[in-house]
Amino acid sequence: DVDAEIAREDARYRAMTEGERDLRERRMPRGAETETARRDRTRRKALDSVYEENARTLFNKVFRDQLDKMEFAELRRRAAEQMGEALRNTAQSVNIKERLDFSCAVFDAEGQLVANAPHIPVHLGAMPASVRAALQAFENWTPGDLVVLNDPYLGGTHLMDVRFARPFYRGGKLFCWLSTTGHWPDTGGVVPGGFSASATAVEQEGLRLPPVRRPEPDR
Repeated sequence: DVDAEIAREDARYRAMTEGERDLRERRMPRGAETETARRDRTRRKALDSVYEENARTLFNKVFRDQLDKMEFAELRRRAAEQMGEALRNTAQSVNIKERLDFSCAVFDAEGQLVANAPHIPVHLGAMPASVRAALQAFENWTPGDLVVLNDPYLGGTHLMDVRFARPFYRGGKLFCWLSTTGHWPDTGGVVPGGFSASATAVEQEGLRLPPVRRPEPDR
C-alpha cells in the first residue's frame, strides 16, 4: 500500500536524530543511496503511481465513453440496414427487390432521426418530416399501430414514394420509431407511373395520402 509505505518511511526518518542520520549516511558505501534520497525516491514512486493511476482512469473513462457512443451508433445503423434487408427479401415488387428503390431509418420517441442505412438520399432527407407529421396527426399510440403517407407537403417526395412508420415499444414504453420508404410503380395517376407533363395538380400524379393510421386488426 503506497500510503502505508510513505507513513512508515516518515516515521523511521522522524525517529532518528540529526546525528544518527549523518552517521548513517557517512557509513554507507560509496555510491549507496542515502536515507534522504531513499525517502525522496519512495515519495516520487508513490506520486508517479498515483498520477499513472489517475491518468489511466481518466483515459479509460473518456475512451470507454467514446467507444460506447461509437458502438451504439453502429448498432443503430445495423438495425436500419437489417430493416432494409428484411424489406428487400420479402418484397415482390421489382422496384424494391431489384432496383433497390427504398430506404429505412430509425427515429427516437420524439421523431428525431438517430440512424439510417446508406439507402436513397432523397428519401432519407425527407423521412424525418414525414415521421413528425405522423406524430402530430395522431395521439394515444399503441404497439402494432402503423402509419402510411405519401403527401409531398408532409415529408413526402413524389406520390410514388410511399412511407410507413410504426412505433416500437420496449418494456411497455415507446422506445423508438421505425420508418421505411419504398417506390411504388403506380398510385393511380392520369398516366402510368404518375409522371405526366400535362399535370396541373399533384393529385393528377396519383393518390395523395395524408398520415393514415392503421391500428391492430383486432381493434
